[in-house]
Amino acid sequence: MGSNPSVLGIPNVAVLANPHGTNSLYMGCAVNLPVGSSAQRIWWANVGGSGGVQYNVNAAGAINVFIHGVASATSASGLFRFGQRNYCELYISSIWIGNSGPPNFTPWAGIVTATAWLNGIQVVTVSTYPNNICFDSSIFTFTDLELNFNPAPQQVGSVYVLDNTGSYDNTQRGDNVVGFLGPSGAGHETGWTPNGAAANWQCVSDNPPDDDTTYVSSSTVGQKDMYTLASVPANIASLTGGVQIVTDVRQDAAGTRQVTPGMSNGSSDDFTGAPVAPTTSYAIYTTPYSSNPFTSSAWALGDLASLQVGPELTN
Repeated sequence: MGSNPSVLGIPNVAVLANPHGTNSLYMGCAVNLPVGSSAQRIWWANVGGSGGVQYNVNAAGAINVFIHGVASATSASGLFRFGQRNYCELYISSIWIGNSGPPNFTPWAGIVTATAWLNGIQVVTVSTYPNNICFDSSIFTFTDLELNFNPAPQQVGSVYVLDNTGSYDNTQRGDNVVGFLGPSGAGHETGWTPNGAAANWQCVSDNPPDDDTTYVSSSTVGQKDMYTLASVPANIASLTGGVQIVTDVRQDAAGTRQVTPGMSNGSSDDFTGAPVAPTTSYAIYTTPYSSNPFTSSAWALGDLASLQVGPELTN
């Protein structure tokens, strides 16, 4: 994330994909709002442009959680620190009830609960139970998630969005920093052609990307290009979440091409992530790994020392 965005849209997030169960969604971001800011909406799980679930900060520094106009709760004032870094997290849980339960339930009704954390501390929670629980399915499938500011914040970053599935990286993280490690050397595969710099890894080490100034290219299906990564900063003590590969890619030939971002530990490769179908314009794609594919365990900080990442041309 760069600084000063006004809206970050994360489209097509279905909080209740299966209408007969319990589903959870966790999200967090670091925010610095200017001193003197008016009330701000930080997170918005949007339902067709209105309602939904919101994480708000008022001018007094209190955190408010709002659910679809029927439930709301507000923390004590003075918790949000204007002019400083704050870490804002929201948890949304939806429980599909069906037509059972108390008389107030209507057929295919459900309950929504939302909890807000600030700087790793739970500050407020609210539920639509036991009142105002007669929802139809529209509230359970959000049209998008938004980081929504007006005016723009001084800084925002370290964004995550997780569901509660899988064995790892499936719950609230607490105050954390999302870091970036760029290429720092050649990996065990150097099949792509360097353009604009002598070494392959030097063509892709620019941050932000310089697009066609330096890049690697390939027209041969099956070719891979791998890069070792920069060292983890000494002040980082642990790795609490997953690892994500960030790829900036375009194609300059007719027809359909596919690039699959992957990783290696130097002896084994893993290219099980979703392939990318680039267009003729550069775009950034992300490939998340919630666990280490070479150990089948949660990521540990030491795993990054031997990690290599890079693309394979797969079509």
